[in-house]
Amino acid sequence: MGVVRFTVKASLVGGIIYYTVQQGLWSNHDESLKLYEKINKNVVPYVKNHVPPEVIDEVSVIPSATDLTNYIKTSWNKGVIATMGFIQHQPSKLLQTSKDSLVELLEKVTSEKSE
Repeated sequence: MGVVRFTVKASLVGGIIYYTVQQGLWSNHDESLKLYEKINKNVVPYVKNHVPPEVIDEVSVIPSATDLTNYIKTSWNKGVIATMGFIQHQPSKLLQTSKDSLVELLEKVTSEKSE
């Protein structure tokens, strides 16, 4: 029974991977955008026709490919800026931490000598 279950699950996963490769999900940027636009074009009318209005009102609209691309670019740029800021401030933070540690160590040594 375990072998059959594993075979079915592995076949499903393999089929999903094969289908997504054939549809262009794992190819270049342009193919992925075409697939996204195709999904967006096919899913939005289905959702409008088959999903109750109460659910549609609470779920946001699927963003267009250009909106998604702009969001990803903006998020990427913010991540790069934050990373560069972190790297830029590391020498001064490391120096300050070293100074603080040295002062604390000297205070402990002098307090132990005086006792």
